[in-house]
Amino acid sequence: VNLNEYKKRLKLNERPKILLASRLLWSKGVGDYVDAIKILNKKGKSLEFLLAGFSDTENPDHIKDEFIKNWQNQKLLTFLGWVEDMPELLSNIDIFCLPSYYGEGIPKSLIEATASGIPCITTDTPGCRSAVKNNENGFLVGISNPKEIASSIEKLTENKKLYLDMSEKSRRLAERNFDEEAIINQTLNLYEK
Repeated sequence: VNLNEYKKRLKLNERPKILLASRLLWSKGVGDYVDAIKILNKKGKSLEFLLAGFSDTENPDHIKDEFIKNWQNQKLLTFLGWVEDMPELLSNIDIFCLPSYYGEGIPKSLIEATASGIPCITTDTPGCRSAVKNNENGFLVGISNPKEIASSIEKLTENKKLYLDMSEKSRRLAERNFDEEAIINQTLNLYEK
């Protein structure tokens, strides 16, 4: 990513905002995210949950509109739909969550979140673990484990020092591994060889 487009987070919102942004597929962990929200709501946590993305209706794993409407009606989350300006959205997000078991490369959404200095919660799977180092810039959780997701969100929202430390490490990881300029130069050097 172009690191200049992403602003580093410097604080935790008074009412923390958690975002999942992806194609709306069950295998992206959207159902697990919703189940984690329910766990946290039962505990009376004052958090704001957001879901962004589009429904890939060609994919048999897509999430039907009725589920999303139902989650909104239950006031579990706010559905943003397709978001064009991710740097702007991420500039006001506290935690990024992608509990995917899709079989990812390195998810672009995780790269963008790290570039924004956002602690991330994702699954301990290939690709995802390339963008998130467990207990450094976020948490790696088990597949289909809403309790672990909820627990990770609690840790980040209840420990400001941990949150700020992981935020700093997220941005540093992006600078080290995902800077567009560095990747372009590496690619050109490889072609020259």
